[in-house]
Amino acid sequence: MPHAVQKSLINEEVQQHMEQFRKELSWYEQRRIEEYENRIEQTENDNKKLSLQVERLKQRWDSLVESAKERKKTRQ
Repeated sequence: MPHAVQKSLINEEVQQHMEQFRKELSWYEQRRIEEYENRIEQTENDNKKLSLQVERLKQRWDSLVESAKERKKTRQ
C-alpha cells in the first residue's frame, strides 16, 4: 500500500474517531447541563420553602416579643 494512501486512510479514521468523540462529548455535556438545571430548580424550591419558614419564625418571634412586653407592662 503506498504511503500516501495509508496516510489518507489513517487521517480518515482519525476524523471518524474525532467526530464520534465530539458526539459523545456533546451528549455528556447535555446530560451534565440537565443535571445542573435540576439541581438549580431543587435548590430554588428549597430556598423558597426556607424563606417561608424564616418569615413564619420571624412573625412568631415578633409575636413573642410583643407578648412579653405586654406582660411586663401589666406587672408594673
